[in-house]
Amino acid sequence: MLVSEAIGVDYQYLDEWYENLKSAPTTDDKIKWRNMLVWNTARHAISEELTPPKLTSALTLQVKEDLYTLQSLSPSDQNFAPLLEHLMHDLHTHIEHEKTEGMPHLEAKLFREESETMMESFPDEETKSAEVD
Repeated sequence: MLVSEAIGVDYQYLDEWYENLKSAPTTDDKIKWRNMLVWNTARHAISEELTPPKLTSALTLQVKEDLYTLQSLSPSDQNFAPLLEHLMHDLHTHIEHEKTEGMPHLEAKLFREESETMMESFPDEETKSAEVD
């Protein structure tokens, strides 16, 4: 698997956790999915910072700030849902940019073996789906 494919899997998980958060029936369930989304989005952002060339941007900084704020809000807070929607909009904008520009540029500069080695530094499926309380 190439690093761009591993990042694509991350994106699928982020969307899955977002949908689970939105549809969670209880506050406790919402908190569980919020924590999964925040933790894994932060982990993904750190992975990007470690990937040469750095794919970070001002958007990444804003996403980190929004993650910090979202983590501190209760799902019942009136600011929670709008912030979550704003965060996901920014993430999807960032993801689209990475898919169309960042990752093709990175993969063009890497040998297949380098990309595969880089991918190995990404967390495995068990780590990504471990519960965060």
